Amino acid sequence: MKRFLAVVKVELLRHIRSPFLLSLMIAVPIAIAVLGIYFTPGSELRFLKLAFYNEDNSYLGRYLVDFVSSFLRWENVLKFDNLDSFYDSLESGEADAGIIVPKGFAAKILFKQPSEIVFVAGLDDPQLSVALYQTLNSVLNELGASPLFTEPELLKSVEPDPTIKPPELKLVIPSDNNNDGKTPDLKDLVFPGIAIASAVLISLISIAGSFGEDREEGGLDGVLVSPISPWVYALGKYSAHVFLGMVEVVAIFTFAAILGVQYSGNLFKMLFFSFLVVCMTVSIGMILSIMFRSRRSSVFMATSVGAVLLLGSGAFVPLSALPDKLREILGFFPLTLAVKVVKQLALVDMNFRNLMTPLIFMTLSTLALLLASFVAFHVVSRYFN
Repeated sequence: MKRFLAVVKVELLRHIRSPFLLSLMIAVPIAIAVLGIYFTPGSELRFLKLAFYNEDNSYLGRYLVDFVSSFLRWENVLKFDNLDSFYDSLESGEADAGIIVPKGFAAKILFKQPSEIVFVAGLDDPQLSVALYQTLNSVLNELGASPLFTEPELLKSVEPDPTIKPPELKLVIPSDNNNDGKTPDLKDLVFPGIAIASAVLISLISIAGSFGEDREEGGLDGVLVSPISPWVYALGKYSAHVFLGMVEVVAIFTFAAILGVQYSGNLFKMLFFSFLVVCMTVSIGMILSIMFRSRRSSVFMATSVGAVLLLGSGAFVPLSALPDKLREILGFFPLTLAVKVVKQLALVDMNFRNLMTPLIFMTLSTLALLLASFVAFHVVSRYFN
């Protein structure tokens, strides 16, 4: 136990005593928090698959559906004739979000009564669905009475009638038990995905640089002839970098909270799944870096693999923009599932019963990757060093 703690201490001091690494550990969370808050995936909205249910079945309701559809790609517009099929498309992930035009919508508009349109946010990619909600809400506020005029030429010369209130876009979040009446801000929902993706890249590069440096400078050779067991050495390094990764995660979320980010979901559960992500990432970093004899090669490989993992995680590029087959394959990747769960927990406080499947899958993936990393370390240290 003492030797294990000694390895952990040495690994932590290596980062703390280096002015460059220490400055980087402080600067990176601040930079990610600032950039993440102001990152808006506006160009990604066109990739959303939107479900429509025109319960009012009026001409004005159909016009509104066609108007909203004009913001999207035509193949991403899904129209349904009944409410059950509408909600089934959201639960299955076929649609990313949905809009319901309630019965009586046209009559309320014509008689200048308050009206509303129901926007149902999907949980597969809540950030993008809420981004679309905010965009449509702004458009409706600007339109005013303009939806009454369906001729394009006439619409150009019509100004909003101040006596007619624009339709209110009511946000409905499935499984939302918070019910505090507060509409989430886009920055509150986009940021967790960016934070977890950044933690992945930081952890990968950190462990790869450490193992690469030890192999390049002969540190691993020294361990093999020292009284310290190679398993203790590997476990100490692993634990140290998991700890450093979680420090970065907590720092990123903390700085974001200071800058005004609020989470309507459960922060503790978000951190727990972030911990599993860091454990998986450090294991992958060990497997990649132990195979190379130089720090440069290890860091290059870790960065390349990290970039591929991030592109397929859904943190930056929406999964809706990918082909269906590729999206189905990526759905089985632990990192993709982790980013999806963290983004969902930023929106709603899901109970552990609903989280059991991803929790078991991610835990088993973490243990499998951890075992694979230690086996790779044993093979390389004994037979290729």
